[in-house]
Amino acid sequence: GLLWAAVLRSPHPHARIVSIDTTHAREMPGVRAVITHEDVPGAPLHGRGARADRPVFASEVVRHHGEPLAAVAADHPDTARMAAAAVIVEYEVLDPVTDPEQAFEAEPLHPDGNLIRHIPLRHGDPEAAGEIVVEGLYRIG
Repeated sequence: GLLWAAVLRSPHPHARIVSIDTTHAREMPGVRAVITHEDVPGAPLHGRGARADRPVFASEVVRHHGEPLAAVAADHPDTARMAAAAVIVEYEVLDPVTDPEQAFEAEPLHPDGNLIRHIPLRHGDPEAAGEIVVEGLYRIG
């Protein structure tokens, strides 16, 4: 038959995972499976943007808000959502780096550094082509 899934995601942008307790979720009627990093150790994401240091589920450290921690499969979508909410995660909340320039100076979150990739966006000579050139640092949001 058909199963429904729900994913438990981190509410914190940066935290150390102290423990994950799936006991209550596993015991709920209609729950068929609860999986965490322990069930797929070291399994990286697949597809575009996949990297060995980007696992399917966070195991020791949460590196961004919404990072997946657990997934639940159940007979009904409401049961899946309730079971995901029943997973208990204990965090040690860490200070996030929210400024891109500070990220270059911060302790690396990934083995190869905090820059995921460099994409040059310059084509031609915009300074020579423009009537007016405006330079500066702008913050949005």
